[in-house]
Amino acid sequence: IIQRLQQIARENGHHLGIYYPASTAADGAELPTYIHSKCLLVDDRFLSLGSANMNNRSMGYDTELNVSWEARQDDRELASSIANARVDLLAEHTGQTDDKGRQGLNRVHGLVEHLDHLADSSATRLRHHPLESISEEYQWVTTVLPDGLPFDSERSEEAYEKMSNRDDSLFSRGVTSLKSWLTSND
Repeated sequence: IIQRLQQIARENGHHLGIYYPASTAADGAELPTYIHSKCLLVDDRFLSLGSANMNNRSMGYDTELNVSWEARQDDRELASSIANARVDLLAEHTGQTDDKGRQGLNRVHGLVEHLDHLADSSATRLRHHPLESISEEYQWVTTVLPDGLPFDSERSEEAYEKMSNRDDSLFSRGVTSLKSWLTSND
């Protein structure tokens, strides 16, 4: 899904970066830090936080609790607050907490290129996520279904619920908003 989103972004003149923050083990080895969080922030206009994963199961079947904000065109104060949340999170995860570092993270245009530069330089905690590989700890996702039986492509759909038919669900609206943003020419 992520690789397809990157392709759609490229085809429409946008950029999409996938990163993780790195930490250092006691022996000095670099370790990826995967944050177990449920946060979706889109275009400094939409922010959702809570217990729900951003997938069809959490947004349609499980009992979850999220709070979401969506800034309309004329709500500059809310949009500014959402942008500040983005900068705070990026500063924390890159380690760029000084004024100069935060200033670079505050940009909208060219942000992905800036984050790419930070990840390429290895001068911050930010690293590019290797999308072509799956870490060993997550290999089970592609090899075992929930009932413990080996993966079989004909049965793979059993591992996931179908998408909700409700066009007004939070997940559906969020995906529609992201798709609209990625395919816009602004």
